[in-house]
Amino acid sequence: MKSVSLGTQNKIYLDDPAIATTEFNITYKVINEIGSIAKNPDDTEISGNAIFDENKLKYYAQFTLNTASKGKYYRLIFAIHDKDGNFVQSDFFLEDLIIEKQSTSVQLVPVSYFKDYIIGGGLDDDAKKRIADYPVDAIQELLNSATAELESEIKMVFTKRTVENEKHNWYGESLRETWWLIQTQQSPIVSVESYELWFAQKKIFSILDMNNLYVHKIEGRIQFVPASGQTFALMHYNSLEATLMSLTSFMPGTHYVPDVFRVSYTYGLDFMNLEEVEQTEIRMAIARRAMLNSIFLINKDLMKGSESQSADGVSYSFSNNAKQWYDAEYQYQQKWIWNIMRKYNKLVDIEMG
Repeated sequence: MKSVSLGTQNKIYLDDPAIATTEFNITYKVINEIGSIAKNPDDTEISGNAIFDENKLKYYAQFTLNTASKGKYYRLIFAIHDKDGNFVQSDFFLEDLIIEKQSTSVQLVPVSYFKDYIIGGGLDDDAKKRIADYPVDAIQELLNSATAELESEIKMVFTKRTVENEKHNWYGESLRETWWLIQTQQSPIVSVESYELWFAQKKIFSILDMNNLYVHKIEGRIQFVPASGQTFALMHYNSLEATLMSLTSFMPGTHYVPDVFRVSYTYGLDFMNLEEVEQTEIRMAIARRAMLNSIFLINKDLMKGSESQSADGVSYSFSNNAKQWYDAEYQYQQKWIWNIMRKYNKLVDIEMG
């Protein structure tokens, strides 16, 4: 039984040593506990053609389970045929899968840090105590929610994550015009693991020397820029470009070939390797968001600015500082969001919109 996760890409190999060449046509599907085909994030069925890994000499299925998927157990089924269409028996055609619990190995904001943040805040002592007295699990859930909210708002994740075989189209003469420029779906980029060209489900080229790639890490762009002294390699790349151009000639008006480029890369802010000052700012932002979210949980009336009451015919007034504190903390939060998005070039869509 192998572990898989929801919402992230899974890669499961067909571990049959007898099926170690490209002389097979293999498809796969993922079945849930009630016997239906499991769904992708876009709600389509998880099925397709297995991919051959030339390094490991194995086929594999690559899929992402919808985060709304129900149940804990799944089955991955491979259907194996030879090139003549004959069914091939394998003892490894079935793989049992189990949904793994999401890793919490990187704890950006410990509960103790959050409690210290509360004590140093500007709320009344009673409000501080009520938040600090939350059960540890409840505080951790507040912090997890705050982290997810901020990552969504700044369009970046705080810790490293990996994308495998992200697909991009090839456009006419893109080598000459843009040096095979690819805009990745995620950024900033930490590292590039592979850069390949595919056609008709077959890999036709792979860049092995990553020094031939120019990576715009913050912007999330990758370009092919051959190192000096590689004239022969450049001629080969021009030949590949010519081959792709010839494919478009069969369909007048077509100027691209879909899913030619496949890149695997690691992305995210890479929290553990950031400067200490930036780590502190992120921790404070998460703690601040969790604290803002907790205000209405402890007392829905805390946000009242002022009131007046009378006792024994004597009028008096009182005010609490919650709303003033909330407004100030909210402004600090928005300023941090703006600054970090500006630093990592995430304001383009906002400014153009």
